[in-house]
Amino acid sequence: MRPSYITLSSAAPGVLRGFYEALGLVVSREGPGALICFSLGPLTLALYPAEALSAELGVALPQGGLGRTLISLNVDSAQEVDAWMARAQAAGARITRPAERAAWGGYRGYFLDPEGNPWELVFNPRA
Repeated sequence: MRPSYITLSSAAPGVLRGFYEALGLVVSREGPGALICFSLGPLTLALYPAEALSAELGVALPQGGLGRTLISLNVDSAQEVDAWMARAQAAGARITRPAERAAWGGYRGYFLDPEGNPWELVFNPRA
């Protein structure tokens, strides 16, 4: 088994689409039910309208990003973390913890997308 999709339940997929496009991601596919997909290497980031995803799962999903899954993106250098953090902020992200050296030897920062989904940008020199 391997992960293939990260699906975010979105109140406004069009708004999130604009945010992720401003980060430099390119839509790789659009599907039924206003599904919007971006390629993240071997993974796909999917934005799915909250009500449609709730109906598909058969359960009401909580609204708002905090308290849900943290998504970490590993990059190749501390400079790349800084560049992505700046790009995220310029696209409308809320920086919750500026990039800094981590006690374990890496370098990371955190932000929330416009719907409050938490993201980590990280460089791990041992990975």
